[in-house]
Amino acid sequence: IERLARRSGYIVLFGSTDDNAEQLSAVANAFMEDGVDGIIITPGVDCHRQIARVVEQGMPVVLITRDIPELQGVGRVMADEVTATHIAVDHLLSRGFDKIDMISLAARISNAQLREKLFAGYMTEKGLPYKIHHIGSENDIYDMKLILEDAFRRGVDALYCASARIPVLLTMATRELKLRIPEDFAVLGYDGSNMFRLMSPSISQIEFSREEIAMRAFELLMNSISNRDAEPETVYMTPRLEAGASTENLKHESGRLDEATASELESSL
Repeated sequence: IERLARRSGYIVLFGSTDDNAEQLSAVANAFMEDGVDGIIITPGVDCHRQIARVVEQGMPVVLITRDIPELQGVGRVMADEVTATHIAVDHLLSRGFDKIDMISLAARISNAQLREKLFAGYMTEKGLPYKIHHIGSENDIYDMKLILEDAFRRGVDALYCASARIPVLLTMATRELKLRIPEDFAVLGYDGSNMFRLMSPSISQIEFSREEIAMRAFELLMNSISNRDAEPETVYMTPRLEAGASTENLKHESGRLDEATASELESSL
């Protein structure tokens, strides 16, 4: 975003809110006092009132990655969570995993809550059992070990993680419990980017283009700044699956040919 802004003659001010609504208000007020032309916000928990106040003062605002559905007058760049859920579950099922649990954050973050709702709905639609576990923080290894022990006892064979940091904690907990990925649990993460590629085993993930999110957010903000009367747009980003070693079904695939190899062999015979 900073690179795009610089090309258009803008400078960018950055502020962190630590998911605190009052801190968001303080940062936004400081930006407006500095005379900024627009603000891109990743909203935290319970900050509807603070952002609405910014919008009411005529400031162009674009929300990215997290939504506040009831908020009016803002642009949005959001993940296509419905497609992401279908890709995630279908990938695990295609690898032979049908006892799937989700691990999510206890914090009431909008996109995590939406992922839980969509996961529950799609698993119910498929007629499959599931459980959604909540972890207090992305550093709570004690809670994670309790979740893994519960899932292991219940015969769960795959875990879908609703945020980027959860698979890191999960991997640490499996090592302490002497469990293995993917032999004991397949693991599918969410938008961990290079972090997941460097882990051992590499973590399969639902991924979104961060550059495209940045480009679209900046584009929407520029449109709002240049045309204050235009209706703000909502853009949904398309997810893709990056398959790593963490969703290889070693038991399921052992001793059998994959479809492509079997077809090739049949043709040669």
